[in-house]
Amino acid sequence: MPATFSYNNRLYTYGGQVPESSSSNTFSFISLSTEEDSKGQLIYETVLQNNPGPSCSYSQAVVLQDNHTALLFTGIDDNKQNDNETIRTYIYDLQSQGGSWKEIFTAIDAPGPNLRTYFTATLAPNGKAYIYGGGSINLASSFNDLWVFDPTSLEYVNLTQSSQICRYGHTATALPNGQIVFLFGSTSQFSGSIQTLISPNKVDIYDTNTNQWIHIINAVVTGYLVGPDKKTIFVFGGKNGSTSEDTEYYGDLFLLDTNIWMWSKLQTPNGPYYGRVGSSMGFIDTNLLAIAYGNFSFPSANDIDILYLTDKNYYQSNWIGGPEYLLSFVQKLQPHESMNGGTIAGITIGAILSATIIGFCIWKTFKDTYYLPNLLYNFIWEQRSGEPMWTEISRLIVQFVFTFLFLAYLVFSIQQALDSPTTSITMREKVSYVSVPDIRFCIEGLDMSAEPTSQEYDEFKYRISCITDKGTRCSEFVTMLDTSIHLPIFEDTIGRSTCYLFSPPSWLHLGYTDDGYSNGTKLQFTFNGNMETSVTIRITQYPPGMDPNIQVYGLEVSNVPLLMTNQAFEEWAIRDTEGKSDPNTFTLYTNEALVMQYQIKDHQYLEETGWNRIGFLPHYKHTPEISSLYVKNNFSMVREQFTTFDGEIFGSTTVYPIDYVTIIEQDQKMHTILNSLGSVGGILSLMVGIQAWLFGFRPKSPWGVVQRWSRGPMKRSLGRNLQTKFDTLDTPVPFVNPVNVRFADTDKVSNGQIDESKIMLLEDQKDEELRDLRDRLGLMEKRMQLTERLLETYYVNDEIFKELDLAIDCHKKRSSVVTVVEEASSNNDTLLRRRVTNTNLD
Repeated sequence: MPATFSYNNRLYTYGGQVPESSSSNTFSFISLSTEEDSKGQLIYETVLQNNPGPSCSYSQAVVLQDNHTALLFTGIDDNKQNDNETIRTYIYDLQSQGGSWKEIFTAIDAPGPNLRTYFTATLAPNGKAYIYGGGSINLASSFNDLWVFDPTSLEYVNLTQSSQICRYGHTATALPNGQIVFLFGSTSQFSGSIQTLISPNKVDIYDTNTNQWIHIINAVVTGYLVGPDKKTIFVFGGKNGSTSEDTEYYGDLFLLDTNIWMWSKLQTPNGPYYGRVGSSMGFIDTNLLAIAYGNFSFPSANDIDILYLTDKNYYQSNWIGGPEYLLSFVQKLQPHESMNGGTIAGITIGAILSATIIGFCIWKTFKDTYYLPNLLYNFIWEQRSGEPMWTEISRLIVQFVFTFLFLAYLVFSIQQALDSPTTSITMREKVSYVSVPDIRFCIEGLDMSAEPTSQEYDEFKYRISCITDKGTRCSEFVTMLDTSIHLPIFEDTIGRSTCYLFSPPSWLHLGYTDDGYSNGTKLQFTFNGNMETSVTIRITQYPPGMDPNIQVYGLEVSNVPLLMTNQAFEEWAIRDTEGKSDPNTFTLYTNEALVMQYQIKDHQYLEETGWNRIGFLPHYKHTPEISSLYVKNNFSMVREQFTTFDGEIFGSTTVYPIDYVTIIEQDQKMHTILNSLGSVGGILSLMVGIQAWLFGFRPKSPWGVVQRWSRGPMKRSLGRNLQTKFDTLDTPVPFVNPVNVRFADTDKVSNGQIDESKIMLLEDQKDEELRDLRDRLGLMEKRMQLTERLLETYYVNDEIFKELDLAIDCHKKRSSVVTVVEEASSNNDTLLRRRVTNTNLD
């Protein structure tokens, strides 16, 4: 278990066990990213150490009151394995760039606590560190001594009292009032399979102000800390006292209220999936508690859990889960940015302009509101002459039903387009050559830490050699990775990995180019070393542009641009350190030969934008992906073909493409707004056709919305052009004016008989020829009027005729006004001339 402390919203850990060793000097922290492009992502970062500290585990660390100095007390120390030796103490300046651990030496022959494990070191409000209990290095005994270390005088003082019990594996938490609360732990001497556990009902408190112990009984692990309120102690995890197969690990979180010394269990619907013991706890944000590392009830890959604490009530807190859920949760918590002054001013000006335009339109069309009831009536009720009322009522009922069904289908189609699932189509094109993937080799079980001076085989160092089937050497593209920057972890890791990365340039292809040149059709990697050594090789393939190792190790070995986003890179880094291998990862053992086939495709993902719901020119995110097939063979069967290489070879890997094709997998929305509108238009046409079939066709106006709703000069220009083009006939406009004044009210014409009393000619004329002509003209007028009436009712939309009639009337009114003005002017001139003449006569 590592030493743990919190500083500046970071959870720091130092040392601890690693796969190949019981101790280490790894110094790292977990925090939330504050960068704009990756805000809210979880970061694992190694702290730079110019002079690395000791390799240790089961250590403890605190941050001093200057708030920048870390104080480390070693537990199991590689340099000291004797129980009689004193704990080693180190300091580290957290504010320095590239700091170093510096060992603190106390006075010669001064007493101090012996090396131990499972102890606690707690910084009290007086600025001193208190060390209590623990077990011996060989786990043969436990301690009951209490020591205080003064960072100012660099001295240890033994505060042990005779009444103190032996205790290890316990928790210790400092309160603001100077008291240190000790909970749980064990008192056994490691002699049996069942440990003697200390009841949670027993709370031991050491008061640093009076140097006295306080014991609380019946107060109604090992991750622990005091909460943000400085009065609630959080205790997580732990295990029972059994050291056999009956060991049980706990994943519960308990709260101890130090005001009333009462325990309560935090009940959450989605608690941690794994129980753990010896975990590290700390706040990575004001309300985010991280629980990481420790020993698990199961070899877990998800080694971090995060708890969100509400401000008002801890018991309404929620477990977020692992890092993969953190980003979306933190983004929900981010406060919405307030609008700046320019944005507010722009919105205000836009609102004023919009209100002004709307008000102007209302003012200009206010007079039309007087006719609004009639307009609505005429729009709804369209009974045609000669039809009974029941036909119009039937039409309205059917139209209402069709309108309801149409609107329901329209809403359904739009919602279907907005919630449309995504499907994909695959396009394949035959080519003569394909790109080569990046390949990472991580070898476990061999000491390959020596930095190679060249890529040529050296019998004293293990190498990975690369060559194509045409003889082209590609070993120069193999780079040894610095695992101190990033150490990959695998599910069944057996030791520390030494990793190599094969990252070829963009010009290296397999197949034949257009000019017939070929680098080869296969890549062959050989692992050079002792055939008797048992090793495990993890081989992972990455498509070009999607190799995160390039960024994490800061390599510049390839000219292929990296296409991964920061979020994808952070997620990969977390998975890679948690044992969650990439899909194209294969395991090879000593004296095995692996044959891998690969296929690279361009997966075009639809971006999460509203535009892609429309269905026109969608926005895609191009992501190269790779799929693989593999076959394992016994290397001894193919060893003979590698006899040209010097030295021993304990395995090989052959890589070649499945097929020489370019594959594009393109995502598409199953429903978009455009294709939904197509089906909506089909439904609308069907309904209109059914209504026309049931109730007959009704003619539509030749004018559209632009002509019908134009105002001002635009409206006047339409009328002026109609008058100019059609008023030259000097006759009343058909369908608007009757053929004769007798037909002003056509519906009242009875049986087509001529009303002799309304004829505008002399009744006393006796000429039979003239009367016959008059009768014939009357019959023709009636026939023409009937024809126009039928056309107007069933075939012709008379809107354009009405507009022409209105334009002619306006023109006549203007002309009459001009004539009156001219006549008045002429009369005035005549009167003036008469007055002048009369004056001359006088």
